[in-house]
Amino acid sequence: MKYDLTLKIFSIASSCNRNRTILLHAEGGLNAGIEHDHLTIVKERECSLNERIINLQLKYDQLAREHLTVEKRCEMYEKNLKHYETLEHNYLELKHNNECYSRQIAHANQLEKEFIDKNLQYEQLEKENMDLKKQIKRLNECLLNEEETNRQLKNDYLLIKQRYNEEQFEQLTKKLNDACDLTRQIQIKLKRKQDESDHLKKTLSNNETMIEKLRNDLRQEAQLREELQQRCHTDASQEISDSEEKKKNYEMADMQLRL
Repeated sequence: MKYDLTLKIFSIASSCNRNRTILLHAEGGLNAGIEHDHLTIVKERECSLNERIINLQLKYDQLAREHLTVEKRCEMYEKNLKHYETLEHNYLELKHNNECYSRQIAHANQLEKEFIDKNLQYEQLEKENMDLKKQIKRLNECLLNEEETNRQLKNDYLLIKQRYNEEQFEQLTKKLNDACDLTRQIQIKLKRKQDESDHLKKTLSNNETMIEKLRNDLRQEAQLREELQQRCHTDASQEISDSEEKKKNYEMADMQLRL
């Protein structure tokens, strides 16, 4: 029975060391901040656990040298075994909490990535909106210039008609017809550009609607991210407080065991 208890103690110690190795590998996937503080506490508790294992082993060797009775040794090993089982249970509980924190942090990172993508999309739409406004401004300037040209042609025609004779008037009439044809062509172009301007205005309105929707989405995502960060901070604070309380209880139990 003495050797069975010894094997159980070393089995628990080996399991704690394996779990510590797994936790150190998992630590690489966590972000700095709350996880770092929590893992530091876990590592400190691991070091304390290893020191306790060594001290208990030294006590065992000392008791063996002092030729204690088999019954008293068995009783001591049973107490130590229960203590180790409690430590292992608490360690597994801490490991489970770390995994939960890892999932929450991964979700927070995903939300942050989506927030950045939507922000880039919003900036792209803003840029397109500015380009459309510039195009509309240029089209309006072209329309004004062509209307001014048309008015100038009509004024020139009236002046020429008053100044010159019939022959010149016929020539001017021909020119006027050409000017009318040109005017009609200009009006057609104006109509096309007006249609294009209306289309651009409609596109601009749609883009502004989409931009407003994206702004609302960005505000909602920012609020959700803030709530998640606050929840992580609250859970971490509670976990640290519980860990400190458990550590005090373990130290009291260890002192009672030594006594």
